[in-house]
Amino acid sequence: MTRDELLREHPIYKKKIDDWNFWGLAYEGGMPFIKHVLKQNSRESFANWKNRVDEGCNFNYTTSIVDLFNFYLTEKPATRVLGGLEDDPLWQAFFKDCDHNGTNFDLYINEVQKLVSVYECVGILVNKAGSDVPMQRMSDEIESQNYPYVSTYTPPNILDWGYAKNKFGTRKELEYVKLVEDDGSILIYHKDWWQIWVVNERGYQVGGVFEEVSLIDHGVNALGVVPFFWSYNMKSPSNKHMGISDIKEISLITASICRNISSGDETIKFTGFPMFRTPMQREGIAQAGGGDVLVAPHGVLEFDPEHGAEGKPDWLESEVLEPIEAVLSWTDRKADEIYRIAHLSGVHGQRKSNNEVASGLALRYEFQQLNSVLSQKSNQAVETELNVIKLWLLWQNKTELFDSIEVNRSKQFSMEDLSINLDNSKKAMDFVRSNHFNKLIQYSITRQMLPDISDADEKIIKSEIETNIVEIDNEEIETEETDVQLV
Repeated sequence: MTRDELLREHPIYKKKIDDWNFWGLAYEGGMPFIKHVLKQNSRESFANWKNRVDEGCNFNYTTSIVDLFNFYLTEKPATRVLGGLEDDPLWQAFFKDCDHNGTNFDLYINEVQKLVSVYECVGILVNKAGSDVPMQRMSDEIESQNYPYVSTYTPPNILDWGYAKNKFGTRKELEYVKLVEDDGSILIYHKDWWQIWVVNERGYQVGGVFEEVSLIDHGVNALGVVPFFWSYNMKSPSNKHMGISDIKEISLITASICRNISSGDETIKFTGFPMFRTPMQREGIAQAGGGDVLVAPHGVLEFDPEHGAEGKPDWLESEVLEPIEAVLSWTDRKADEIYRIAHLSGVHGQRKSNNEVASGLALRYEFQQLNSVLSQKSNQAVETELNVIKLWLLWQNKTELFDSIEVNRSKQFSMEDLSINLDNSKKAMDFVRSNHFNKLIQYSITRQMLPDISDADEKIIKSEIETNIVEIDNEEIETEETDVQLV
């Protein structure tokens, strides 16, 4: 294999790599992001631009939005029905350390949700050591802690991939994927084999002959499928292999705010103090009174003494309030738009650009949008977890368990403005004469008031609700019959 073949990139990779790198910078923030977004102006000295970068600051709304989404999605743990898999000692070991780096599986899924929120998608490889040797006995695997583990690859580290029809010709399956590892080596995982390559540094020779790339490890893929899948934030309707990043637009606005703040700092730095005006010195003409004019290190203006006020130096008062207020007003408006784009205006509480609290109808609409987005993201998290479990079982030759496994995540998100109003709920039950409607309202109130309730307790409460509704209904029927008799 040549160097060009090894480093060949997928057309989608070439098209999206700049976006992926920028989104990653925007989420991480700090000095790398500031250096990237604060460009040198055409009429600006290098020294001044360097000072602006060194003094730059970033109001990182990108991180805030991603972390807020992640809070809503992960505040309630997933509920799992594992069909006996929970008793497997290797699964128990995997759940405690799913990536061989000590990461709990719940925490791993949460971190994946952050990454897909930033990058629109990530790739997950479920691998196992010694995949090309005969299966070990269970006792040996338990002793050596040899169980399938997960590795996450952000899009900049997924160079290429390809699909081909399966042996039945009924659907396309992943045929290979090319992944960049943390150490810079490149893993090619094919449905029949796997290889690890390195790009050699200049001057590296093998047997006295220079080789651009070297194969350092390889083996057989005993599964017959590539144990890799894409985990999405929300799937893109225009590109089935990519998702939709939560910060696609937000990162650009954050960069713009960073530039605005830098301009505001420049305004304060150069115009925030009175400026000294002195008569202009013409070449070859001595200064009146002799000697040089001593000035402070702030801005100095010169004027023609023939037109000045008696030709004497004075102080020119600086007007700085208006441009600074303009910068602050503009950045506030951009911050409002960030929360609007993310459907978080209601959580944000108020639009600062017009100092008006949103109407109840507008808030309800925004919360409906947010709830819809969170529900889609929650469904994708469930799909990611099920795909991991499916490949894990495939490695362990226990695929028969998959049909009995269920994973659920709550669709009830604790946004204060979405909480059920008990008074309104009671009035609704009085107006709507339906036992089924009343049961659903009471079930919903139960979940709101007791989000961590166990399945057993919830079953008891539901049974009591149904019993009480029947009893109340019977009492009302008896009362109506009594009233009829009295009449």
